[in-house]
Amino acid sequence: MQPRKISIALICGLIGGLAMVLLTTILYLAGVSAFLGKAAYLGFLIPLAMAIAAPLLEKKAQGGFLEFRDALKAAFLVFVIAYALQALFNWVLLNFIDQPFRQAVEQETLLRTEQWLQRMRLSQEKIDEAIAQQRGVNQFALSKTIMGLAVWYVVLFLVSLLIAAIVKKKRPEFSESDLK
Repeated sequence: MQPRKISIALICGLIGGLAMVLLTTILYLAGVSAFLGKAAYLGFLIPLAMAIAAPLLEKKAQGGFLEFRDALKAAFLVFVIAYALQALFNWVLLNFIDQPFRQAVEQETLLRTEQWLQRMRLSQEKIDEAIAQQRGVNQFALSKTIMGLAVWYVVLFLVSLLIAAIVKKKRPEFSESDLK
């Protein structure tokens, strides 16, 4: 990979990550309901847009051609950088800056989980058991953050494969001038 490819993906990844951090900060300031609300889903669209933009910009920089492998690297690198920044920010925010907020998020998450399990028509005994297992567990501990990030990276790699398959455009083996 040439340095230019890294810099385009790096820039897009940093922009995506910083935008996610800004969104998270706004949602945090708006309270637990906003932090866990529908607006939080914008956090998925931001890095997706940047992961699409990076290989498209690289393709443009290379005269309209981009190999699948290079498109995959650009898209996935954006996701890696953006989600790493987001995970680090969330970990620091919820474990060091505002632990009471983390506890409020965990309580609200337990409540929503219980409601969801009730809609799934589980017995109250099973629901109580599931909630008891989660109560008091720091869902934002470093180990859980890293594990969650690793799982996300698997999913995001698959998304990157799709993006690369759509964006790629092979350079022709022979140009018209070669045929003359």
